[in-house]
Amino acid sequence: MRIPLAPPALILALLVAGPVQSQTPEPARLVPGHRFFDARTLDLTPLPAPPAVGTLAAQADLETILQLQAWRTAEEVAWARKTDRLNYFDVAEVLGPWFTPSNLPVCAKLLQEALGDGESANHAAKLQYRRLRPPIQDKRVQPCVTPPQEQKGGVLDPGYFSYPSGHATAVFITAHVLADLMPARREALFTWARKNAWGRMLAGVHFPSDNLGGQILARIVHDAFLKNPDYARALEACRAELRAKAPAGGQ
Repeated sequence: MRIPLAPPALILALLVAGPVQSQTPEPARLVPGHRFFDARTLDLTPLPAPPAVGTLAAQADLETILQLQAWRTAEEVAWARKTDRLNYFDVAEVLGPWFTPSNLPVCAKLLQEALGDGESANHAAKLQYRRLRPPIQDKRVQPCVTPPQEQKGGVLDPGYFSYPSGHATAVFITAHVLADLMPARREALFTWARKNAWGRMLAGVHFPSDNLGGQILARIVHDAFLKNPDYARALEACRAELRAKAPAGGQ
């Protein structure tokens, strides 16, 4: 989809004034890393801050979302809604129908653990930056999916915040892990990840810089995986499963 140049968007302002909520959320509880690292000690300094409100970069972020909203077709809306409910074994669309959790339980377990670690890291980053999502920053943005609510069970939900994108973090972690297992499919895997991250912009729930942040965070998480011998052992177990289960040329 082409994105032409457009006049700068109106300067954004965070909603610092407005009705006082009747119930203040409790502080969010950060879930520690599940398997390969502790998200509470993960070094997030390589992850840049999102564009500051009122800057040209923030205006460009918003303008991109408004342009996509103006041009998205019914077919694109349906696709964005599908990616909102993404199952990470949907990567079978590029690997083949043999790539299922029932056929590959060892690989499924590794992905589940890796994505659990990734979610913990993503929540830590979201709580650090607390960037509001596009429809909260600007009421002209009309998302075609439902963004997370601020509270979940009376507790602040880190997923309420926009930066970095949790979906982008997850699809790029999936691509990194599977590329470790199937290096010949690396290009196809990262193309799949970029496509699915794009769906979050099309849906109106993430800015372009949110997706970039998710991609960077996925690389930070993957680097942490590579430092843990348990991850190397998990990869070897998955490779053995793939040798037994993947069709010829599947890897």
